[in-house]
Amino acid sequence: PAAARVIHNSPDTPAVDIVVNDDFTAPLVEDLLFPTTTDYVTVAPADYNVKVTAANNPGIVAIDADLSLEAGVYYSVYAKDFFANVAPLVLTDDQRSVATEAKIRLIHGSPSAGPVDIYLSAPGDDLATLTPNFTNVPFDADTGYISLAGGDYRVRVTPTGTQTVAIDTGTISLADGRIYTAVARDNVGGGLPLDLILLDDFN
Repeated sequence: PAAARVIHNSPDTPAVDIVVNDDFTAPLVEDLLFPTTTDYVTVAPADYNVKVTAANNPGIVAIDADLSLEAGVYYSVYAKDFFANVAPLVLTDDQRSVATEAKIRLIHGSPSAGPVDIYLSAPGDDLATLTPNFTNVPFDADTGYISLAGGDYRVRVTPTGTQTVAIDTGTISLADGRIYTAVARDNVGGGLPLDLILLDDFN
């Protein structure tokens, strides 16, 4: 089968229901709040229509998208941006762990932040001495999966061209054989302070 999960990352959008193939009597997901996520749901590989509606109000359709899901592929569907422009961001997820390394993917999902620089370093490194690992990362973009030796790291996110920290994870411990995803997000309702949605082996 294919597998898919949904992440509510639209900071000013209220709770939503998720309806597949217009089965409004039995939503796949009910009352999904920002910034939460569903588990993966396994489904037959096929083409699906997915509607994201206001919770308990199918007359308000925020997203209407057609998805083609392939056998053996894991998908994450992010409801992204502010309500006025809410749209789906569909990414495929790597489920193949490697015993000798950790993998981490960082996603820019904050509609209030412009392009950002991302620093991935040892926990005690002075930011002033570092060059960003990723620079000028726009909204909706991601780093892809980064392979790292298991150990302690720190991720800091700054507006591009500055070292003003918008997100600081502090020390994070990554284990060999594990896969991690972190999504930058707005505060509830939008704007600062920015935070992260932690997925996969962070949970």
